[in-house]
Amino acid sequence: MAEIQLEGMEELNRRLDRTTSDILSEADQGLAKAGMKIIADSQLMLRQNGTNNTGLLSNSGKVQKVSGGYDVGFFSESNGYAEYVEYGRRSGRFPPLKMIREWAKKKLRIDDRRLDSAAFLIGRKISRKGTRPQPFFSPSVSKNQKEVLDVISEAINKVTK
Repeated sequence: MAEIQLEGMEELNRRLDRTTSDILSEADQGLAKAGMKIIADSQLMLRQNGTNNTGLLSNSGKVQKVSGGYDVGFFSESNGYAEYVEYGRRSGRFPPLKMIREWAKKKLRIDDRRLDSAAFLIGRKISRKGTRPQPFFSPSVSKNQKEVLDVISEAINKVTK
């Protein structure tokens, strides 16, 4: 029976562990920057589409660190309507009047006396006909997809050179 002895295996494992850690650290920083670019492009698209009336949606854009990466999106407890702007809204259900009221007050400049009536009429139209999609987030993700992949490649290349 032949016996093979490898020297330096522990050192190799130590260096590989350190390299992996360095790659993850570099990629982490790059992914955060790429996430912020996606948010910035989405905010620009909201302004260009004319769907940035109160600024609540635009200002809810965040890059949040989670285990294993980042969540990039528009998160808020008080204004959960990003999906309705992005994908539209089907007819059938009456939308929340509070948000419509805020929108109508700012966008249509309706006085307080007629605001409730206007919000109700707008809500009724939405419940009957729905709203059309006005994508702002998915185009930004698609536009920056290559940049995200480049960030990961750069992290690997930077550490392994």
